[in-house]
Amino acid sequence: MPKNDQKNKILSQLISTTKLLNHSKIKLLLKRFPKDYVTDAVKIEIQRVRDMVLSASPDDLENIDISPENIEEKVEKRVCLGFSPSLRPGINAAGIILHTGLGRAPFAIEAQEALMNAVKNYCTLEIDIPTGKRGDRYVHVEDLLNYLI
Repeated sequence: MPKNDQKNKILSQLISTTKLLNHSKIKLLLKRFPKDYVTDAVKIEIQRVRDMVLSASPDDLENIDISPENIEEKVEKRVCLGFSPSLRPGINAAGIILHTGLGRAPFAIEAQEALMNAVKNYCTLEIDIPTGKRGDRYVHVEDLLNYLI
């Protein structure tokens, strides 16, 4: 069989995006993550397999796994990795106190607590308390910044 015919046959067996979106693992991902993100991941993985088939030599074609289960697994890994936090604790052993690659300096405990109190609920970031109207977010630090000048 000519190589293009062989590739076309394999490509014709490749699952469609619509069908893969109805597979059980993908349905679970759709419940946990944004629909557009999961759909894009499905399209990317199907295209990745399609590109592998198109660029493969005739001898390598039989080694390409085009099964829906394989693509489903790759989609799951892609989506979960994409939503995994990429920032992790680190140790500054460089001898540089304000190391930009390590996020500069850690916040003082008091600052961490103040930040947690501000972000765990709604806060008055841009609300002028006396008027109840929209305010300026910088008013919270204005006096301290003027003190530093």
